[in-house]
Amino acid sequence: MTVSTTDFDTDLNEIATKFKRHVKVSDRTYRLKSYKQCFIGSEAVDYLVESGATLTREDAVEIGKAFMEMRLFEHVCRDHEFKDEYLFYRFLEGNERGSYKIDEQTGESIKWSNFLGVDKVDPSADHESWQPKLPQPDLEKINPKDRHVAKHVWPMDDYNTNLLNNVHPPEWQDPASTNKDGSSSYDLVVIGAGAGGLVTAAGAAGVGAKVAIIEENLLGGDCLNVGCVVCITTWNLVALFSSALPFPNPCVPVSFLLIQIRCYRHPPLFLYERDSLQKLLSILQTWPTQ
Repeated sequence: MTVSTTDFDTDLNEIATKFKRHVKVSDRTYRLKSYKQCFIGSEAVDYLVESGATLTREDAVEIGKAFMEMRLFEHVCRDHEFKDEYLFYRFLEGNERGSYKIDEQTGESIKWSNFLGVDKVDPSADHESWQPKLPQPDLEKINPKDRHVAKHVWPMDDYNTNLLNNVHPPEWQDPASTNKDGSSSYDLVVIGAGAGGLVTAAGAAGVGAKVAIIEENLLGGDCLNVGCVVCITTWNLVALFSSALPFPNPCVPVSFLLIQIRCYRHPPLFLYERDSLQKLLSILQTWPTQ
């Protein structure tokens, strides 16, 4: 007997519908803190086994994890995956957290790689270019609200597309409104998802506040994407390669062009002498080459 992926998805959706209808939900208290309308992980596992949805408690946990990926529910403090323990979980209503846009053809979330074309080669050139060939974004296919991101992040290689998928997912769907007039109410609205904004939003949400965070560019701000983290990671890499110098034939292929491209994406952040591009390249160029 062959079971298709469509059949599996249909069965899972049916189980999810029954799960939401029958799992006991109520206001609960833990360590003097109240949590509204939530259910207990171990009781949810009891239901999945007793209803015949799964045969074992281990299988029920895996089904619960699948429900979390479907954004059916979440841990009340978003600290745990689904577990067969005395942990509180709450159902998510509609598009409460915002969501990735799904590609109707593949059934998967849309990624930045969907908008990459092939780097064009000049047919009149006498010889093949020595510059690295990297995919270029097709700006006409990109949603206008995301277009500015594609313009200033380059090269669009695997590393940068993975970065953008995490810090600026394309065509992100904002949370659905919760008020009758089309607006939404929050305890705190954070404008800017830099280091300070993320810490503030996470801290407030961790104590039960309903928080909205607004970011036009990249989550993490300069620190994560072009500043502190980038500098520290690069210098640690330099130290790692430098430690290999005493060993025989410690040659490492280095693309100085790509190093310059990545460093010059945001030049003002490299004005300090110790973080300067010139100092970085002077260290890299002392390595043995073949």
